[in-house]
Amino acid sequence: MQILLVIGVVVLHFLVKTVWLSALLTVLMQASQAQDWPPSALTVPAVPTADDFAANPEPSPAASPKVTVPETPLPVQPLNSPALPSPDTATDYMTIDPNAPTVLPEPGDYDWTKELVNDAVWTAEDTEQKWPTPSILRAQILLMQNQVSPGALDGMYGKNMLKAISAFEYMNQLPVDGKMDQQVWDLLVQKQKTPVLVDYVISEKDVNYPFVESIPEDYALQAKMKVLDYTSITEMLGERFKLSQRFLKKLNSQATWFMGETIMVPDFGPEDLRPIARLIAIKKASQLYAFDDKAVMIATFPATVGSEDTPSPTGDFTIANIGLNPPYRYDPLNFIQGENMSVLILPSGANNPVGLVWMGLSKPSYGIHGNPNPEFISKNSSHGCVRVANWDALHIAKRIKKGVQVNLR
Repeated sequence: MQILLVIGVVVLHFLVKTVWLSALLTVLMQASQAQDWPPSALTVPAVPTADDFAANPEPSPAASPKVTVPETPLPVQPLNSPALPSPDTATDYMTIDPNAPTVLPEPGDYDWTKELVNDAVWTAEDTEQKWPTPSILRAQILLMQNQVSPGALDGMYGKNMLKAISAFEYMNQLPVDGKMDQQVWDLLVQKQKTPVLVDYVISEKDVNYPFVESIPEDYALQAKMKVLDYTSITEMLGERFKLSQRFLKKLNSQATWFMGETIMVPDFGPEDLRPIARLIAIKKASQLYAFDDKAVMIATFPATVGSEDTPSPTGDFTIANIGLNPPYRYDPLNFIQGENMSVLILPSGANNPVGLVWMGLSKPSYGIHGNPNPEFISKNSSHGCVRVANWDALHIAKRIKKGVQVNLR
């Protein structure tokens, strides 16, 4: 009798997790397809389904086999280590001008201060604005403190924000509808680890960084450069603190960006280095999900997963290699950029087409990698790989090792 009771409890637990995950995926796909503003009119059907995956059913992550995880996270190898693998035949990257400005509406009459954001209180009206608001910026940073990324911070209530809220609701056993409401806000504030905005003093190392003058669009010209690094201090600090460049300047509108100057930046609290046992990338949701060895979701990241013309492969794979600061091998047999019809080797750097990290899959030429344009993540298409922001790629690389399972849907 006791054995039957135990079996019943286990089965019930599995069903509950499966229904919750199905609800999450339904809301995320609705968020990806929403066209209205504010993008908050998302609903979950009374009986959540996964009809969008009916043509290619996959096992629920909750039912995935366990993966052996090391007791300590993957040590990050030094940059330029000769032992690091390179992406070689990577087929990813759609050319975007690294210096293209982010389309960001002008904010209201806010005099951005730490107190304004740290003490912000959410109201329903904030989700209806078409410009950055203090409470939404605070919520975005609090989501990041809880391992749920809404993408490059911009204080806007957009699609990536909705997907992040959906994941936060799922991870905290709340009803999954993707809406910012009082229950979500109260839990975010309850879980707050540090003030969301803090002071940062620009250092001598920051201002003396070997910036490059510009990044040409033409791969042939990029291949002639020694490094594809940051072009400005605002690009470097924006990426370090997970902000769009333009919004970093908005927050610090009086900054001159000289050594010794104090600016405002986000504080994400202590870095979570719990090992990741399984990664699941879902194209329709434009999301990458991380699970531990007990099939518990522990982090989510916005991602660009293939395109209609060059779709990502589907199925189960493993991490085959991890390379930091890799070069990039352009091959016109994979796709043609401009008039370049010969193989090119592009140097490493933050503005390299695969960013600062390459995590190659067991399927040759495909991988998960960084990207020099974080504002476009999950909003454009790729050439088949899974693209995330440089900061997310660096973070994931610390928490995985060779052999970790990856499922692409």
